[in-house]
Amino acid sequence: MIGIARRLRHRDEGITLVELVVSSLLGLIILVTAGALLISSTRASNVQVTSDVNTRGGSTAMNTMSRYLHAATTYPTSGGTQPAFVTMGATDMTFYAYINLVSTAAQPVKVRYYVDPTTKKLIEQLYSSTCSVTTGYCTFSPTAKTINLGGPVANPTSDGTLLFVYLNAAGATTTDASTVQSVQINLEYGSATSGTAGDTHLTNTVTLLNVGQFGGTNS
Repeated sequence: MIGIARRLRHRDEGITLVELVVSSLLGLIILVTAGALLISSTRASNVQVTSDVNTRGGSTAMNTMSRYLHAATTYPTSGGTQPAFVTMGATDMTFYAYINLVSTAAQPVKVRYYVDPTTKKLIEQLYSSTCSVTTGYCTFSPTAKTINLGGPVANPTSDGTLLFVYLNAAGATTTDASTVQSVQINLEYGSATSGTAGDTHLTNTVTLLNVGQFGGTNS
């Protein structure tokens, strides 16, 4: 193009059709290349921003679930001690925890975590308890405090693991509530479709530190 410009200064007959076509093609190639680089850079930047947001959201959700699970405990009733877990699903679990982050009362709370079937958001529900000063047994409110932990959440994750996996003392999966000693959380946060660019994938195995508080075993 520089050579063409020089020839234009030294001759009056103008440029040939071939030179015009070549210069136009060169200009078009430069524009297309610059445009492709700009689009690629913008997409990469958007994915990075999404990934950062999902990492923060996923970490908060994981920390919240881990905090309550660490405090999961068996539940004493007049009919005998109940296992810590009420329900044990791949995307829906309910358990008793002897921790209360809702009030200053030192009494158990029933906790549920599940993936909303419509929005695929991760939901936390907390059921407060009322305890008898005579028997010491507690009953739980039928009304929960509901908290949206964000998402969407993919299940199974991109590596084929389920959101909630229940493990016994040997580290093997179990469906028996009385043998659960830890829960593996496999959280893919950001999209309901596993493997989506920008998703964050966190895994944590949470030990039930309080199991056995009322009688020594999870039963």
